Amino acid sequence: MREDFQKQYQPVTLLFWQYSVLSAVLGIFALVYPFHAVFCFILLTLFIFLQYPDKRFLRILILCVVFAGAYLYAQWREPKQNAESEAYYQTNFNPSEKREFCGKIESVQGLPDGRLRIALSEVHKKTHRICLHNDKKLQGKLIYTCTYDFFAKRPSVGQYLQANAAIRPFHRSLRQYYQFQGAWYGAWNYDYENAVNVQGEGKYWSRQRENLRYGFVSVLFAEAMKKQNTKNNPEKIKTYLNSPQGQAKAILPALLFGDKFYLTQNTLDLFTAHNLSHSLALSGQHLTFAGILACFLIFSISCLYPRCSLHISRPQLSVSLGLVLGFLYCWLGDSPYSLLRAYTMLFFAGIIYVNAKQLTLLDLLFYALAFFIFIQPLSLYFLGVQLSFSCVFVIALLLPFLRFMYDTHFRHGNFYMRKFCFPLFSVFVVSFAVQLAIIPILLLYFGQISWSFFLNAAWLPLLTFWVMPAAFAGFLCSAFPFAQTLLDFACLPVSSFILCLEKLSVFLPDFLISAHGIRPLGLSFIGFYLLIFLLFFSWKKQNPKNDFFLRIAIFCLFMPVFLRFIPLKPYVQISLFEVGHGQAIHLRTNNADMLLDAGGTRSKRFNVGKDIVAKAITQNRFPKLDYIVASHDDYDHINGIAPLLNIFSVKKYAETSIGIEKRSYAKKFLDKELTMRNLPAVKLGRGDFLDLGNGYGLEVLYPPKKPGPWSLEKYTANNSSLVLRLVKDSQGIALFCGDSESPVLEKLAAMHNAKLHSLEADILILPHHGSESSYAEDFYASVNPRYVAVSCGKFDRFNFPSQKIVTYFQKKNIPVLSTADCGNISFLHEEERIFFNRKMVLQEFYSIL
Repeated sequence: MREDFQKQYQPVTLLFWQYSVLSAVLGIFALVYPFHAVFCFILLTLFIFLQYPDKRFLRILILCVVFAGAYLYAQWREPKQNAESEAYYQTNFNPSEKREFCGKIESVQGLPDGRLRIALSEVHKKTHRICLHNDKKLQGKLIYTCTYDFFAKRPSVGQYLQANAAIRPFHRSLRQYYQFQGAWYGAWNYDYENAVNVQGEGKYWSRQRENLRYGFVSVLFAEAMKKQNTKNNPEKIKTYLNSPQGQAKAILPALLFGDKFYLTQNTLDLFTAHNLSHSLALSGQHLTFAGILACFLIFSISCLYPRCSLHISRPQLSVSLGLVLGFLYCWLGDSPYSLLRAYTMLFFAGIIYVNAKQLTLLDLLFYALAFFIFIQPLSLYFLGVQLSFSCVFVIALLLPFLRFMYDTHFRHGNFYMRKFCFPLFSVFVVSFAVQLAIIPILLLYFGQISWSFFLNAAWLPLLTFWVMPAAFAGFLCSAFPFAQTLLDFACLPVSSFILCLEKLSVFLPDFLISAHGIRPLGLSFIGFYLLIFLLFFSWKKQNPKNDFFLRIAIFCLFMPVFLRFIPLKPYVQISLFEVGHGQAIHLRTNNADMLLDAGGTRSKRFNVGKDIVAKAITQNRFPKLDYIVASHDDYDHINGIAPLLNIFSVKKYAETSIGIEKRSYAKKFLDKELTMRNLPAVKLGRGDFLDLGNGYGLEVLYPPKKPGPWSLEKYTANNSSLVLRLVKDSQGIALFCGDSESPVLEKLAAMHNAKLHSLEADILILPHHGSESSYAEDFYASVNPRYVAVSCGKFDRFNFPSQKIVTYFQKKNIPVLSTADCGNISFLHEEERIFFNRKMVLQEFYSIL
């Protein structure tokens, strides 16, 4: 009978209280995604109604109460900014100027490339030499990001920090994330010498944690830094840390403390591209070593003092000590959400085990989820929490399957089959299943998925049985001379593994490492996870109920994609993205997708093209572009294009026909990428036309291809910009001028008056972000627009658009729409009518989905 039972796979089932926890989760998500949460809740109640024949209405009533209660509780816990704090900010701080301020340190987090993220409370304008308590202060927290000395002790929680930086409200895309953490403002400073000035002693336990971290790092890098003679020289330190040996050592603080301070962004991107970044987060794997240490200590104590087992059993002692050591590790790692989730599960597991109750991983996960809902419900919106719970949930669902496979295929095999093949098989299956389950989350946040999940089968055993034990041993023995040897031993496989990843990235094509895809809509999310739910919970249960939910899942998953293929009337949608100081414009018609510029910043860690433009264009769309056009060579227009060549399938690339002798660094890098992809640059000049289908197209009005009466004697980078006019059957719709300045605009107006071309358009995108250097009344009169839009950054030093230009259009009752104030700006041209920020009916439906 047992053999028959083993050969029959039993799918997982949930208890009603666990469905109630899911209902609470939906109630919390209803705060931001009401349509999706209510739809999922309806499906859940319908499932419960069909699943339980007894007390149906009572169960549904309980779910409704839980859903409504969780929604109201999340709404109550949501931080809200008060008017008094906002008035204090406007009176004492200027987002465009640096001001001295003081604040109390609440947390310190190490970021890649030697940066610290410091959360400050009680932030106020500095008025004295030392920080004094001030009744008037900013509400909530301020997130201060700065560079810091690689080998100095860091500030501790409870100390007061003085800094000189511009304090700004968070960008629209980050506002909700930080708001849920109680933070409203941010400040940045990347000056090594003037980043922070710390006062006070801070909290005792925070100081002790920093002493432990600092002692470990001093041992870890002592010999290498001495050989390199890099003390107090940031550039030499960076050179050493950028090497594979330096990054191998830098990974150890990330593994032990969650401290990515010594890692470079390139290494982090490398691990992310190969689906290995999860291994650098503190989680249950770390608490396992705390449990092993507890068992070892109890065994040693029992051997030395056998009589202690007469009062309390070894298992109970091990559980108690394991919980204490786990708590200490949470303190040491500063309790990130992934580690807190793992410790919560460990805590409940210990209680249940001591009371001799049956426990499952799924039960422990739901206990932890309920704990998070009660303690910090808004944390469910954070990516780290979502990934942590999702991955463990998949592992819990896979346990019966792995047990089934072991009993039927590995149990009766030889020693190697049981002890080596089955663990490798389990790691591979779990890695594949987890990667499959989090595909929608990865596509939503990053726009790509990795094919390198199989590397987990090599990296995780190496990490578990070599790197982590040696690193823990080195940390525990930091006070002894042989600690350096232990840490060097831990780094041996890491440096070799990093070199292998770098070679894989060089020799393998990009599509074999990762794939870029559609950013799914909410309805597709629901359909995908409903399919996962049916797969694990209802497999081998043939009944009409499962068929009904299967049809709903398939409908939700594919319906948003099918909507794209419904025939529509000829249209063009113009989207001006909010990219700060820069420009990125997307044109979409029935037959073509075109990108005019892609913005750009000088940041090494944030790229406008990859992080903003690509995400917007791939919303329910495959990453394909018919045209990418660069108006000119300034970095704030083209620095985002090169990453898009890795993400999108691009048919044609075009740029201005006027070449500038001194190419910008962004232009050099872009030319290199174009050469690598064998994508020639089409040179555009006056008289060219880009066909977008259905009568839509772009007329190139400037610059002339050859010298003549309408060309300039000498072209600057700005005045070499392409001037494009979007038309429908020769009727002007929009005019795009790049960074053209007054000399070019005056030429264009003169050519319009000479009837060499027409400038008339319903929409004018202001040249050069609305700079006063592009002020030209004759040009504006020739265009005669109904709408004027400008792409500019909020709180930047240029203060675009110029008040002179804004006043000119205000006198003519023409609205000037700025991305700094409005966010993304869109226009829809359909049936010879222009609609501002109104999408097609189906696209409105997309936004709801």
